[in-house]
Amino acid sequence: MFRPNTRTRANHLFKMARIKRELGHCSVARTDSMFLEEWLASFCKTADQFNKWRYSLVMLWKLAVAKHLAAANEPEKIEQRSTSKKLAMNQKVRHQLNLDGYKAIHKNGRAAAAHRHETVSCHSSCAAGNLQHGP
Repeated sequence: MFRPNTRTRANHLFKMARIKRELGHCSVARTDSMFLEEWLASFCKTADQFNKWRYSLVMLWKLAVAKHLAAANEPEKIEQRSTSKKLAMNQKVRHQLNLDGYKAIHKNGRAAAAHRHETVSCHSSCAAGNLQHGP
């Protein structure tokens, strides 16, 4: 039996909640692929995001077809988007870092580095103690 990790489960629960909130008023039998594609395109900025949401809809409609709530799996009719990095929509948008952002990163970076050093020191001393005295 497939058991997703907690993060994957949380992602799918979020998607199901949004689908219920935004599409819950629509009848599954009367919802067509054009409507679903427009709905996905309204908030999916990248092809990867679009394809993941499409997959969730496909799985949901498979259940609806199995329970005879829909005649066909409408989301399967929606073509997957290309995830090629050559397409402008799939390229990362990089913003220039300003001085305030640089200072904030380095201020937080020093604090994080100090915390990592303390954690490593603690683990090292515990490991050394285990070597001398046993676990």
